[in-house]
Amino acid sequence: KSTASGTGPGPTNMGSADYIPHMGAILVFRGGNGREYLSELHCLDLALDAWVGVSCTGDPPLPRANHSSAVVGPHLFIHGGWDGHRRLSDMNVLDTRSMAWSRPAVGGPTPAPRAGMTFTSARGLVYLFGGSGPSAKCFNDLHVFDPSTMRWRTVVTVPEAEARRVGLGPGPPAAAVAGGAGSADDGNAARHQHRRRSHHHHLHHHHHHHHH
Repeated sequence: KSTASGTGPGPTNMGSADYIPHMGAILVFRGGNGREYLSELHCLDLALDAWVGVSCTGDPPLPRANHSSAVVGPHLFIHGGWDGHRRLSDMNVLDTRSMAWSRPAVGGPTPAPRAGMTFTSARGLVYLFGGSGPSAKCFNDLHVFDPSTMRWRTVVTVPEAEARRVGLGPGPPAAAVAGGAGSADDGNAARHQHRRRSHHHHLHHHHHHHHH
């Protein structure tokens, strides 16, 4: 049991907890208490071993639980989740220097609304994987969010045979992340997808009875 002083968040159902280095603190976004969905931020100051009050400005996230969170620099990102009625796909950002929430417009191919996904910060990008959608659907897709441009990047999954051919294999299919707008990568990715689409179309015509 925690020995921390101060008033903590209380029962938390499917919330998130993130360490913020410059604050020396863990921020808990409390999605729910098992009875209702909440939008509460709590702060555990590790040096004081105490829950300290935080007051935020701006546009806080809508109440939700089973969301995902990631930290990039001073920014805490809260994405998706379940609000009791539907799954969400919005992006919420807390600037931990000013403690101001915002809901910025995000570009690129947005992942389908979902809850319970991983959201992992690595080398300045955030990687979203999996999660649950409507009708107990479980996702196994990968999405990459670039906080510096506030865009979801295009992710192209390279088939295993092709991955081996280009020296990425063996093993599971490699995910190649296309570069920023206007890079040579993007053109290649688009051409590659087009080629695969027309190839698939061709198969569809000739082997209709095999097509599932």
